[in-house]
Amino acid sequence: MALNCIFFGLGVVGQDAARALLDYGVTISGAYSRTSHVGADLGTAIGRAPMGVTVEPVTAFEATPGMADVAIFCTTNAFDELLGDAMACAEAGINVLSIAGNALYPWTFQPEVAERLDKAAKRGNATILGCGYQDGVMVHLTGTATSMTTDLTRIEMDCFSDFSRLGESSTERLGLGMAREAFPVEESVSAAADATRPASTMGQVLDALCDYLGLGRAELSYYLGPVVAEAVTPNPFTGDEIAPGHIIGMEEVVTATTPEGIALVGRLTAKLFADGESEYYACSFGGAAPYELRLTPAYGLEWTTGCLVNRVADMPAAPAGLITVVDLPAPRFRGAAGPR
Repeated sequence: MALNCIFFGLGVVGQDAARALLDYGVTISGAYSRTSHVGADLGTAIGRAPMGVTVEPVTAFEATPGMADVAIFCTTNAFDELLGDAMACAEAGINVLSIAGNALYPWTFQPEVAERLDKAAKRGNATILGCGYQDGVMVHLTGTATSMTTDLTRIEMDCFSDFSRLGESSTERLGLGMAREAFPVEESVSAAADATRPASTMGQVLDALCDYLGLGRAELSYYLGPVVAEAVTPNPFTGDEIAPGHIIGMEEVVTATTPEGIALVGRLTAKLFADGESEYYACSFGGAAPYELRLTPAYGLEWTTGCLVNRVADMPAAPAGLITVVDLPAPRFRGAAGPR
């Protein structure tokens, strides 16, 4: 890919994506971080030979037209944080690609923020897109798998993920080690088809999947609760052990009812894994001849990186504005052919 990128965030995913893009022939001309690796050579920071690009603090960043084709944000899950440097990039004509889970399908989640970002991107004739594992696996692969049936009645997704592989920042909201009774009250809420959605990774996946399949906007119900240890579980970030009955993760379950009567269920379990556990993604499809798609073992880190890196080539020709993965073809391997 003959493209020039700048990077924000050099955590586990950011480092992995930077290495993959360099291997794809992409130029990385700038890198910015809040704290980690600031002042270091980018090559050294990602475990490669020095490459003459110094990791700068994000406070030093100033977007200027023509400085890059794509700005890659591996920083946060929060959609509204894109109102800062990401919006500045888009206004300067630099396309923005983010792995923020809440940027996958934000128009039903934070429409006011989405509108601000959309207008900024259109002023700069640039694209803002949220992508990642959800793009390639949960929306496009799952959506394509529905092509085998003519009487779809139900889709049930189950994503079982070891979030510790994505780094400590990805587990900050899991409440690791807390006593079960100290966890915030389990939430069970509903959102009518025409209502603004609460923050939810799986909720955005189901909204995006409904759009991809041409279904009407669904009524959603949400559950969020803790996952507790059944046995002593090591905490890889502190070196401590988490006792049985204490929190090692969270589970989110979102149920959708479409106007067509098709039921969709998305379950995301994010936790510290015990010995013998492995990641998987499973999806069952209901109808006269029910079937199942199962990917095991799954690789949350590698698949997030892969979907991000293989989307970069789509950005220069993508429509201007804040778009979603539904507005683009399914992602595919770009390492050999580059953009076509």
